[in-house]
Formats: sequence, C-alpha cells, structure tokens
Amino acid sequence: MRWAAVHDDSASIQLLLSQGADPHARTRIGDLETPLEEAERCGKKHAVATMRAFLERTR
Repeated sequence: MRWAAVHDDSASIQLLLSQGADPHARTRIGDLETPLEEAERCGKKHAVATMRAFLERTR
C-alpha cells in the first residue's frame, strides 16, 4: 500500500483495500507514517482521495 500511495496509484490502492489492506497500518520504513499520512505529505491527491473515500464507506 505504501508504494501505491507514494506513486499516486489509485487502481492499486483500490485493489489492495478490496483485499483487506489497512490504510492505517504504520510502516517500519522511515518515520512510521501510514500510507494515508505519507500520501498526504507527498501531495498525492488521487491516493489520498481513494483512501479517504474508502474510509468514509467503511465507517
């Protein structure tokens, strides 16, 4: 998920989320950001929108 987030790859993010990936999982790489936090920090608008929409639907 982290790779897809920093590459703004919405299709991969959707696939990963549909298979149970957790957008809140913290990585051990770098500063322990979640994929959503990293996408926000890097300005990856499509990735952020995809993850936020998923989180809204699954509340």
